[in-house]
Amino acid sequence: MFNVPTLIYDGSCGFCKRCISYFQRFQRKHINYIPSEKAQYLMDSPSKKEMDESVYFYNEGAFFKGAEAISELYAVGAKKKHWKWMYNRVFGVKFLAELGYVCVSKNRKVLSTVTRLLYGKFEQKSEGVDRLHSRVYANSKETGFSEDVVYQSRIETYVIARSLFFRGMGLVYLLAFGSLLFQVEGLFGSQGILPISSYVGKIVSASKEWSFPSLFLIFNSDTFLITATVIGVISGGLMIFGILPGITSFISWMLYLSFVTLGQNFMSYQWDVLLLEAGFLLLFFVPWGFSIFNKPTKKPSRLVLFMLKLLLFRLMFTAGLVKLISGDYTWKTLTSLDYHFYTQPLPHFISWYAHQLPEYIKKIGVGFTFFIELVVPFLYFMPRRPRHFAFFLTTLFMVFIMATGNYGFFNILVIVLSFVLLDDFFILSKLPNRIKSLIDLRYRVVEEGVICKYLIRIVVCCLLVPMTYMECARFVTDRLIVPQSVQFLGGISQHFRLFSPYGLFAVMTKERKEVVIQASVDGDVWEEYEFKWKPGDLASAPKWAFPHQPRLDWQLWFSALSSIENNSWMYSYFARLIQGSDPVLSLMGPSPFGDKKPKYIQAQLYDYTFTEKDDMKGTGYWWKRTYLGSYSPALQLSQ
Repeated sequence: MFNVPTLIYDGSCGFCKRCISYFQRFQRKHINYIPSEKAQYLMDSPSKKEMDESVYFYNEGAFFKGAEAISELYAVGAKKKHWKWMYNRVFGVKFLAELGYVCVSKNRKVLSTVTRLLYGKFEQKSEGVDRLHSRVYANSKETGFSEDVVYQSRIETYVIARSLFFRGMGLVYLLAFGSLLFQVEGLFGSQGILPISSYVGKIVSASKEWSFPSLFLIFNSDTFLITATVIGVISGGLMIFGILPGITSFISWMLYLSFVTLGQNFMSYQWDVLLLEAGFLLLFFVPWGFSIFNKPTKKPSRLVLFMLKLLLFRLMFTAGLVKLISGDYTWKTLTSLDYHFYTQPLPHFISWYAHQLPEYIKKIGVGFTFFIELVVPFLYFMPRRPRHFAFFLTTLFMVFIMATGNYGFFNILVIVLSFVLLDDFFILSKLPNRIKSLIDLRYRVVEEGVICKYLIRIVVCCLLVPMTYMECARFVTDRLIVPQSVQFLGGISQHFRLFSPYGLFAVMTKERKEVVIQASVDGDVWEEYEFKWKPGDLASAPKWAFPHQPRLDWQLWFSALSSIENNSWMYSYFARLIQGSDPVLSLMGPSPFGDKKPKYIQAQLYDYTFTEKDDMKGTGYWWKRTYLGSYSPALQLSQ
């Protein structure tokens, strides 16, 4: 009757069409799909009514019906024989499978409505957007019907989404290295606050080189540090244009890992390790050719796609979870935004206006935060429409954060990570026709190689195992018995920053303590140092630094939360100020001493808060402050 395996289905059933679309993702062998309306002209048995009520699969002279037909279809078309083996060999599976099939078959209209809500409107014809990823099968000469692409799935392709994610990561790398370029000498140079060359000497003397993977173990001169940031900027720029995706991704990741590994206090923020974790997964997600759109291009790995979604889930969900389990009163009473806008590390002028919002709006904002961080992350793993909704809400949340605070490239990085929630059809449907015409719809998408596929599985397994143990130990119990092999994998992951715990603002800071640094030439008259970004002068409006991240200003905010004994790096910082180090002074505002060098230095602690509207009108001050006491005694260089 048929010379090729053939599936007969109800052509008027939208649910059946969607199921075929889903199956074509796994298909490895040619299958001829015949709607029951056409099949009735080719054979007398089974009847049209029987074909409408159940799916039939023909293979090698035998007909299979219902759940058995589905198991045979997977065994033949997708070469997945475990379902067929379970159906025929495992007791009870056949009965349950057929019972489930009958339930589904009788409720196909309801299921079709549900899938339409989850996946969107179904299109039978394969238009331009679908040709981007379509598999074209040979015409069936045996039936006389031309079925080139039957019902091509448009909801599970991520080639263009991968391109957007890759280019977005290039933008993040460019911003990260570009921001670091103007600070690298002052932070890590030979005349900087924490010279990398001195830190390398300590590592080498302790024989711990293997715990610090970094290029700067070998080359750490000021010139090389600057060169590394410039190369990082260039590499990020090439990524934006989609050039040499594999090589540029590796260069950017390796250079940034080198800085984070030896950057000590100034490179220890959560978005630094987030960028490294996303950058490492990117190495296995992009094609290693000249362009991000090679011809033919490799199909994006679904396993890596899952890991990227899991990374985004961990970032967002744990941020909400730590707020709940911390027991912080402000989060419980939805009053955290009463403090957040002026106590965050680097507010800007819009933060002042946000602080003046009515109480009920700020409580709504806290409730929205909990919804975004605790509910929305579960939508990341759902079908296309819930995922698109999650992308919109996550992006909106990041825009709100950007609009009310300076967080460097963090918010852009989260939005870029959210690109993996979008499928190609959705992206192209939102682009103007001029941009659509620039996308080549003629190239073929081919499966990834066997070696690459198994390499990705090994890497993901090596990441998931220690990750699972660490997260369980963090949130469930700390009494887990961890095998030596898992400890070894965990150690490697930590050294290379392949996995990191997340959870921002678990406890809301209710006071803003600021370290005000003063210096003197004679020990009697003290002058305050001003900074480019952090609060100082009461009449100066909080400044907008985005997307630049001033790491010295950020670290001084953390230092104010504890004593100077817990921030030993500040002694080196004070010494550079007395020495008049130009790279360090370039990180700050104009020196109150001009070309002179102070002899004494000290730090005072103040409590800063935003002024209210009436105070602003009367005084013109954005801030008001209260003296809390001495942060450090007066010091001289010899001390």
